[in-house]
Amino acid sequence: MLGARNLSWAGLALFAASAVYAGEDIGWPMRSHDARRTGRAGVAGPRKAGRVWRYTAQDGNAINMEPAAAPGGVFFGTWGLTRRHGPAPSDWDKFDGKLFGLDLSEGKERFPPLRPAATPYAYVYAGRAPGPQDAPAGAGRHLNWYNGTVEGTPLVDPRDGTLYVGRGDGKLYAIDPRRGKVTWSFTTFDPARPDDPEGGGEVVGGALLTPAGAIVFATFAAPHRPDPPKLVRHETNAVYAIDRKGKLLWRYPKQGTLEQVCSAPTALSVDGARVYAATALPDNKHACELLALDASSGKLAWKLEWMDRGVHDLAVGADGTIFCAGMRQRLVFPAPAVWAIEDAGASGKERWGPTEPDPGQEGSHWAGGLALFEDGGAVKQVFASTTSARMANSKGGRLHRLDPATGAVNASWDPKQAEPSCVGGLTDVTLDRDGVVYVGARGRLPMLGQPVVNGRMYALRVQGAAFEVLWSLEVQDQLDWASPALGPDGGLFFGSSAAIHALAHVLPHAPDEDVPNADPIFYGVHE
Repeated sequence: MLGARNLSWAGLALFAASAVYAGEDIGWPMRSHDARRTGRAGVAGPRKAGRVWRYTAQDGNAINMEPAAAPGGVFFGTWGLTRRHGPAPSDWDKFDGKLFGLDLSEGKERFPPLRPAATPYAYVYAGRAPGPQDAPAGAGRHLNWYNGTVEGTPLVDPRDGTLYVGRGDGKLYAIDPRRGKVTWSFTTFDPARPDDPEGGGEVVGGALLTPAGAIVFATFAAPHRPDPPKLVRHETNAVYAIDRKGKLLWRYPKQGTLEQVCSAPTALSVDGARVYAATALPDNKHACELLALDASSGKLAWKLEWMDRGVHDLAVGADGTIFCAGMRQRLVFPAPAVWAIEDAGASGKERWGPTEPDPGQEGSHWAGGLALFEDGGAVKQVFASTTSARMANSKGGRLHRLDPATGAVNASWDPKQAEPSCVGGLTDVTLDRDGVVYVGARGRLPMLGQPVVNGRMYALRVQGAAFEVLWSLEVQDQLDWASPALGPDGGLFFGSSAAIHALAHVLPHAPDEDVPNADPIFYGVHE
């Protein structure tokens, strides 16, 4: 049998079913590696940063979603910048985020940076009257809350290498990675107003592929629906399933919208029969929901509701346990929380939790990442990272190992106490085949007289109840929430975010203007 390092796209197709659903590794073909979102690769990652390449994503602003890495290359997106295309704000282009495809070994471009489409700053729609929030768009126009940001982790189709990429403009794009061209796009929508230009939702998480070949993803709408009616946007939150030609299979709910889907977490059951999706940010009127949907029809099997917590990430264990990472509401700031759910068929039941792994930790707001170490068909270790709001400039953020049966924290690691040290919220967690942990610390912004601290990526080995630093790499800027990806060649891939250095990114720029301090760096680390 061919090794993963030697796979071509043709060879990749031969491994499609086993690679995505049974653990045979073909790289990192989707968010959190696989459809169960285990966050663990089937290859050994670098034990030392022996060779590092860097790629500058010019005017990319931020790389805040994890990449996908497969035999055909490593793929990631950027936020981009607001561009001015005309004399009036209504003519501005709302972010020019792009998709990048690079060679695994050296970081050379596989195709020129691809901008799937333009996203207007404003639009005309007679279906509703403009509200106060539309004033910047000009008389009779609506301010477009959509963005041209590429925030969704690409899904690599194991059949032929096609990339399915979500964007902040409410669309999922199918892209040919050999040519760097859009094959088709699917537009999300509001069933009550199918012609509404802003009726769908931003595709920001990362699609998954079911064994039957359905592409499943969720959308994100902002601001939050419980806002005062005059301030509510017209985007909708929903879970979609489409086929490989971009045809709608189902939408949940069939009508209307879910409450806010923060980061659009979705995961697949072990047998591929159910899709789990979660909403977030509960308030005094609306609960956070965990949904279990039939993967073939979108029919609701069961749901759980919480008024005191919200879900940011999901992972499904080999025994079917659903692990949730997120936050628990407090009077002032939320606290990170992790808990476990059992799918009992017709209902969902809490198995343990919520565990709050950061009691008293300064500036730690939620658990933003999960990864599962499995052996013999059972979850042996659960890893969770904690983080904070982007502009909080917080020192908070730690890595924890939890007992999968009870949720008890049995090991913790704080980058402030590491050698070399760093501060800030952590990225999502990535595990290699042997359980080596890769996680980044954000760093700190130059605010309130505090010095700038660049972000740092760490490779950690678990030694009993302690974590040993194998190596670390300081980045040029800060690291956002996105986890690194492990490629089929054993390389580690991740990007930085220049946006939190340069406030000028919120201003409109000329179409060809090169903007200083807006160039995030993408890294490839090889042993």
